[in-house]
Amino acid sequence: MSLVDLPAELLLDIAKDVCWEPEKGWDSGRLVSLAQTCRYVSSSVAPFLGSSVKDAHSWPLSSRILQTLRPSIHRVRSITVLMRWHTCGSECTREESTCIAPFVAQCQHNLVHLDLYESTNALLYNLASTVDSFSRLRFLRVGHRAVFLHIHIGAVIAVTRKSPSLEALYLIGLKSGEPTLIPEENAPFRLRYLHLVARDVDGPSFAWLCSSSVGLIEHLEVETPGENAQDMTWLDTDIAKATLAVLPRLTAHFRTKFCVAHALSYASNITHLTTHVETLPALDDLPPSLTGIHLTAWHRQSMFVPVGRLKHPDQVVTVTVDEPSRSHITSHGIAQACERAGLLFHQ
Repeated sequence: MSLVDLPAELLLDIAKDVCWEPEKGWDSGRLVSLAQTCRYVSSSVAPFLGSSVKDAHSWPLSSRILQTLRPSIHRVRSITVLMRWHTCGSECTREESTCIAPFVAQCQHNLVHLDLYESTNALLYNLASTVDSFSRLRFLRVGHRAVFLHIHIGAVIAVTRKSPSLEALYLIGLKSGEPTLIPEENAPFRLRYLHLVARDVDGPSFAWLCSSSVGLIEHLEVETPGENAQDMTWLDTDIAKATLAVLPRLTAHFRTKFCVAHALSYASNITHLTTHVETLPALDDLPPSLTGIHLTAWHRQSMFVPVGRLKHPDQVVTVTVDEPSRSHITSHGIAQACERAGLLFHQ
């Protein structure tokens, strides 16, 4: 059976699956090859064609792009733009403003993906006060890695409290430590993917983010400057421990082996671990459920020197590394180290 034999409704469902990737969100650009099959397929998936607003540079979008979008703004399902630390002011509340908040408000009921990299606290608070509800939003990425600015947990809460369908949350440059801002009620969303790049994380903030998602999170990715036990107190809450206890995949980018081992001590059912090659704990500290390790590297001199042996003789752990273009660690060196340590290497 060919695509032209399928009902238009089924083709539209297929198009929706093509556009959506759980950890990457919505991108109608993935439909291009499908839409080029024939006129019937193209017309069937037309409601999703051009539904992603993407800009290679920064907001505000060019007047040409905006003029093209306005007649079909009700079809916009994905917005991905670089915000360049835009700070909202009183003029940003007007519909004719070049701020993105009024534009997002017009798309809010159909929006499933919102990616505002280099966004500020002021923008997040403005979004929270501008929209009624992100009722369909499933993917949200906000913040930035700039050392001179960070996003507050209060601003994150303000936006995410209006996002009951959220599944993937990416917070870049998070700064918590504001316990008075943490709501008493649980988060309204049930996450499958949580990615935190944080200056610091505290227990109440992490617990609230996971409060409705225990047993549902499939991949937790955390990057902090953690070095010792004091830096890992965000794991001390009951919700954090319960979240890690049933977590299948963990990406842990900390400064020391101790911090990675500390997180693993709560993750008794983890199957896949991603960490820096320099911070992989001793093999006898790895949980028996672990079957895969993915290694990344900080610098050109990175070496893989595994310590100890796996506790369980029947445990089989496969090691992979970043692609050569993204990593400085050599596959030959990794393969030799794995053989000596009783690990499998997959290139």
